[in-house]
Amino acid sequence: MRKLAGTGVPNVFLVDGFVEHGEGGISYRDLDGLYVALADAIASRVTTLTPAELRFMRKRLKWTQERLGSLGGKSGQVAAMWEKGTRSVPVAEGKMLRLSWMARRSKRRVAAAVLAMEIGDTHVEPCAYVLRHVDGEGWREDITAAQAMANAEATAHAEEAIANAMNGAALHYTHETAPITIVGAVQVIAADVAPHQKLFT
Repeated sequence: MRKLAGTGVPNVFLVDGFVEHGEGGISYRDLDGLYVALADAIASRVTTLTPAELRFMRKRLKWTQERLGSLGGKSGQVAAMWEKGTRSVPVAEGKMLRLSWMARRSKRRVAAAVLAMEIGDTHVEPCAYVLRHVDGEGWREDITAAQAMANAEATAHAEEAIANAMNGAALHYTHETAPITIVGAVQVIAADVAPHQKLFT
């Protein structure tokens, strides 16, 4: 598996569809198709868009920051702040951007996406995007691999908390619904794993 650079979105991994050349060079099969598949994957999530995801989606739609800001009656300068991370990405604007992408790609997916967004959560959770190239079909998201990465990350966080608790170290972990302090005892809370199960529609 190889981490994809150059998109601005940090957690993008490729299972295949690339060739490594000497001295750090790399080439990809159907680069435009790869970017479309990544945009599809971002649009299918129900979590709040990160600044990097917002910028990537805006560029794929070929929108200006002015147009992005106008989704919520804001200016292009405000949209620039969303993309830089100096202001939080609003949930509503992120959802409208996702729906705009889906409407261009597959109108059949829009209704399902609206329903998923209605019940989805609004926390910002960095998540991995795992893509693979399938002969005859092009680039596709590998949901199973992405879920496995999310579960491995959740397990690593839980193991770290348990190790710190066993060593007597205090660990304070804040979750959207419950701040948790562990001091010298093992405490397992379902909230540690639940957010990772909500990343996919």
